[in-house]
Amino acid sequence: MLSPRYQVQKKYLFTSEYPLSENNVQTLISGVDIGDFITKPAELELQSDRKSGVISITEGKFHQIKRMFEAVGNKITFLERIEFGALKLDANLARGQWRLLTDSEIESLTGIYSISKGEKI
Repeated sequence: MLSPRYQVQKKYLFTSEYPLSENNVQTLISGVDIGDFITKPAELELQSDRKSGVISITEGKFHQIKRMFEAVGNKITFLERIEFGALKLDANLARGQWRLLTDSEIESLTGIYSISKGEKI
């Protein structure tokens, strides 16, 4: 499911070094040439400072968000995944902790993927 080929939506909280211009935003939501490929469109929800917010992508290739921001002349200073498909980050867990998935979380994943085969159904 981590593979970009499954196009599971991933949401991240971010902070950038500089405020994003309207041109930067349009580039990010249209797809960015980051050298070895052009990203699929992203979704952005900006805070009023235009330096922080939530970005959603469906690929998740190697350091993709950092590379996307570098491509528009900016730099990520904070990045944290908060959602992976239907799974939301558990606010009760400290950084580095983990827990088993609930039955309903497993069901939400198996509705999208065949866990045994690793294929979209």
